[in-house]
Amino acid sequence: MLNENLEHEAEIKEDGTRIEKFEEGSSAYQRRKGSNPVIGAFFARSCYCPNSRNNVQPEKDNLMASTKNTPMRTPRLSLVSRLLAPTLAATFLLSACGSPKAVRGEDVAGLDDQAMGTGLDKRDLKKLLADNMDAMNNSAVVKRWEGQDSPTLAVMPFRNETSEHIESALDALISDVETALVNAGHVTVVSLDQQPAMMAQIKAQQGDSFDQGQSAEWGRQLGVKYIITGKVFTTDEKFDNERRVQYYMFMQVLEVETGAIRFQNKSELTKAII
Repeated sequence: MLNENLEHEAEIKEDGTRIEKFEEGSSAYQRRKGSNPVIGAFFARSCYCPNSRNNVQPEKDNLMASTKNTPMRTPRLSLVSRLLAPTLAATFLLSACGSPKAVRGEDVAGLDDQAMGTGLDKRDLKKLLADNMDAMNNSAVVKRWEGQDSPTLAVMPFRNETSEHIESALDALISDVETALVNAGHVTVVSLDQQPAMMAQIKAQQGDSFDQGQSAEWGRQLGVKYIITGKVFTTDEKFDNERRVQYYMFMQVLEVETGAIRFQNKSELTKAII
C-alpha cells in the first residue's frame, strides 16, 4: 500500500508484521525520526567509561550510516515504557560502567601489596616486626639464651603512640612474637593470655609514660626471667596536598631481676601521598 504523496508506504508480511517505510528527506520521515529515537543507539553512545575495561565507544559515522539507510519498523512505545526509559538507562549505565565490589585477596593478584592510604596496614606491621625480630635473632641476647636452660620469657603488649587505631593489630603481634620464640626453642614462653587481669592492668597503664621499672615488676609477678616490650610511634609531615608519615617500632628485651636492657632495636618505614 503506497501513500498518495509517495512519502510513506507500508508492507504487510505473511506473519502479520507491518513494515513501514519512509522516503528519506520527506516530512513524514522527519516526523518519525524525531518522535522515535533509537534507544539502542542511545545506550551505545552513553556507556563510555574512560577507566572501565569494558568500554563501548562506537564510531559515530558508522552508527549514523546504519540508522540512516536501513528501513526500520516503527516502535510503538506505551506511556509506561516512556516513563521507565530514563530509569532503565541509568541502571544499564551503572552496571556497564562498573562499581566497587567485594573480593577475596587470593582472587586479585597483589591486592595486599597496594597502599590504600598512609595508615598502617597488616603488611606494614609485619615488616616492622620482622626487621626487629631479625635484629634480635642476630644479637647477643639470643646467644645468652642458648647458654641458659630455656629461661622463661613473656611478651608485653606494645604501646600505640600513633594516631592510628591499631590496638587490635598490635595485640595480634604478641602472638606472632610468641610463635617465633616458641619455634626457635631458646626460651620458655609464658603467655599473658593466661593472665587476663594483669593484661587489663598493663593496658590501663599504657596511656602513661613508659616505666621500665613497672615492666620489670610485671615480669616478677609472672615469674619470668625476661620480658619483651615495645611501642609504635610516628612523625607526620604535610605540604599542600602531599603528606609523608614515618612509622617506627621500638622493641626491648629486659632482664626482670636486674632491670637491665639486654636488647633494643628500632625499625622504620615511610608511607606518603605525593
